[in-house]
Amino acid sequence: MKKEIADKAKKRKLAREKNERANRRLWSLVCAVLISYITVYFGAYHYKNYVVMNRKLRAIKTEHTMKTARIKELREEALRLQDPEYLKGIARRELYLMDTKEVPIRITPDVTKEPSAPESAEEPAEQNRKN
Repeated sequence: MKKEIADKAKKRKLAREKNERANRRLWSLVCAVLISYITVYFGAYHYKNYVVMNRKLRAIKTEHTMKTARIKELREEALRLQDPEYLKGIARRELYLMDTKEVPIRITPDVTKEPSAPESAEEPAEQNRKN
């Protein structure tokens, strides 16, 4: 009887160990899947964030380059505006101002004369027939 009890206890112990191993494997698998899911989820989130930030950075760099070029143009224009000859040229072109030594000449069309009518296309054809 003692032997039977010992055998049953041994079988129960083996069954429990088997069950515990299966439970350990199951929990290990669940933990591995959970850790993998969390890693992929947050990794994808951070990658998406990286892509968006990279696009914004490129746009800001492009805008910075354009503004730097514009500042350079404006500085050059400021230097040119300090030159009196350049200012005279602008005054003549845009404001139609003249130097005190210059005489203004205005050319207007003659309104008393009728504009000449262009030759019609039929006249050269008639001249060709006569020849």
